[in-house]
Amino acid sequence: MGGEACLPPTQAAARDCVSAEERACRMALMATPQIGPRTYAKLLEQHGSARAAWERGPGAWHPALRVSPPQLAEMQQWWRSADPMRMLAAAQAQGWQVTVLEDRLYPELLKEIPDPPPVLYIWGQVLASDRWALAVVGTRKPSLRGRVRTRQVVQALAGTGWTIVSGMARGIDRLAHEAALEVGGRTLAVLGSGLDQVYPPENRPLAERIAQRGAVISEFPAGTPPLPQHFPRRNRVISGLSWASLIMEAGEKSGALITAHFSLDYNRSVLAFPGPPEDPAYAGNLALLRRQEAALVRDVADVLEELKHSPGLPSLPLFAPGTSQGSGSSSDAGNEAALDHGPSPWTGLQPAGRAAADPVMRAMEAGAGTVDEICARLGRPAAEVQARLALMELAGVVERQYGRYVLIGKEHRPAVRNTGREHGLAKAGEGRGQGSGGLQRWERPL
Repeated sequence: MGGEACLPPTQAAARDCVSAEERACRMALMATPQIGPRTYAKLLEQHGSARAAWERGPGAWHPALRVSPPQLAEMQQWWRSADPMRMLAAAQAQGWQVTVLEDRLYPELLKEIPDPPPVLYIWGQVLASDRWALAVVGTRKPSLRGRVRTRQVVQALAGTGWTIVSGMARGIDRLAHEAALEVGGRTLAVLGSGLDQVYPPENRPLAERIAQRGAVISEFPAGTPPLPQHFPRRNRVISGLSWASLIMEAGEKSGALITAHFSLDYNRSVLAFPGPPEDPAYAGNLALLRRQEAALVRDVADVLEELKHSPGLPSLPLFAPGTSQGSGSSSDAGNEAALDHGPSPWTGLQPAGRAAADPVMRAMEAGAGTVDEICARLGRPAAEVQARLALMELAGVVERQYGRYVLIGKEHRPAVRNTGREHGLAKAGEGRGQGSGGLQRWERPL
């Protein structure tokens, strides 16, 4: 199309009412040197549409820009050589979706930030269920503690239906994506480059797997290299897609802290795991906690408790990994049948029949209350047990009391022997979850 005028817009009955020509011109504008989301917004305000702005060219854009004469010359050269419709066709030929703000496919949470990307390139699919998304970020060189914790926490969260969002960098990001995929969960990867410039290059196979079980997303057009200045923009998208950001392990200058600060700017929650005060790998986590910019979390239960209080968070539908969320399998299953294969065993059952049908509930009826006790009784991996307990907690079937999980409802509460401090705490909290309130929660449909 180059310097030629865009064709007139077509009418569309659907909500996705942006014509191909307008969509293409938006792509071309956002690919133009010196133009970012805010400058783009000024151009649309000034000219009424991307088509009109593109037709008039950089000479008419100058009042909305603060650029030097060499920069303006660079923009004019791009405008003369670019063909918006050819750019759109090339992206679609790669199997990518080119999404703009008016589209139904554009993530709702991302629309709420002050400067959402006007154009998103999506490799894979973004689903309605991805609105329940949590960013999991951290260092590129995690410790053994950080690697193990990331795997366990992400598998449990992905197993309850949370979509895991990260930046597909080395270290924590990669571990988070892989852990979600291992339990059949969904994950979104946000790049600081074009979709054809996966960085680091060794993550290309991972990107292909993510595109099958979620989506790889970028605001940068094809051919854009992974330049350092692109990664803060990537981090704002990670934050914008997510209800909260979970900082697994971050040093004093970790890029994960940029994601955390964007979340704070967007009035989203930040959660952080503590670490040894003398360990520089956790200096960023501890700084966030010291400044009270993040909530301290110790395990999956703490994360879920904090997420419950996220402003405006809709109720999470109950997913059984391997059914409505996909058909992945866990590499931790070993020789045992995985807990999360197939439909949830309590689906459609009356309360009296649920404990008999679900292995975790049977173990709890027999007195097991901690993850370790349930794992020992069932011979199941901890990640699978945590995923089921988290799902049950969201459903109002169990609750965590003083380090133990208990079934809601007096008739389902196992006898628990408390000693020392636990005894005093249990006595102080006597009756919690019992009575009519507890029974109402138990009887709530799953």
